[in-house]
Amino acid sequence: MTIILLSILFISSLLYFKKPKHNRDWRPEQSKLPIATIDGDEIFIKNIRNCSYKSENDVELDYYDKKFSLKKIKSIDLIIQPFKKMSFMSHIFLSFGFEGGEYISVSVEARRKNKKSFSIFGGFFRMFEIIYIIADEKDIMRLRPLHHKDNVYIYPLKIKKSKIKNIFLDILKRVNRIEGKSEFYNTLTNSCVTNILDHMKENGVVGIPSSWRFYIPSKIDKLLYKTKLLKTKLPFNSFKENHRINDRAEKYKDDADYSAKIRS
Repeated sequence: MTIILLSILFISSLLYFKKPKHNRDWRPEQSKLPIATIDGDEIFIKNIRNCSYKSENDVELDYYDKKFSLKKIKSIDLIIQPFKKMSFMSHIFLSFGFEGGEYISVSVEARRKNKKSFSIFGGFFRMFEIIYIIADEKDIMRLRPLHHKDNVYIYPLKIKKSKIKNIFLDILKRVNRIEGKSEFYNTLTNSCVTNILDHMKENGVVGIPSSWRFYIPSKIDKLLYKTKLLKTKLPFNSFKENHRINDRAEKYKDDADYSAKIRS
């Protein structure tokens, strides 16, 4: 018993003194951190990811920089990707729509070292730093349905434009804080779910109850449906199936109007 307690204390002390870093040998698609310059309603984002994928691990890196006007932001979608191997778990992220048909996605992820896989349990023990990926939809909305081979659902959220703008700004400020000082990812306290829901709640999105079920990602879409935050009048199961994009993602993967087509 004493040996077990000493082992736990030793491991805990190692974890306590471990520090997050930006300068590791990262997976290529997580190698660059985004950064934003905010000047009133004008936003300039560096390192928007726009990679091409032959497979999940065969990546052609590409990034671009772009200016956005917050006056042109018009929509927000929640994307849910349930994991096939762990159906109770999902990855969630947001996509922001602008006038003219432009979309930018924001995905909060465990930043992994090169050739390393994600582990839910490793996320409890400081095995990963956290990264906010800002990506073109032709990158992230093709990677996840076509190469991860999981179902992907795009859910339009019923949120006022003023609050969408504030959520986007809040995210960009957090992006800059992480670029300035690295943090550890944590499966329970600093994950895609906790960060996305916090950005929404802190910017006045009502209807998100303090429920443990919100921290089981596979339950989030049904809970949002019950709180009327999803744009629909359909029964939940019909709504969910209509918003699964996998077939459309395959059909329109090379289409110039990809974002519009996967939402058609």
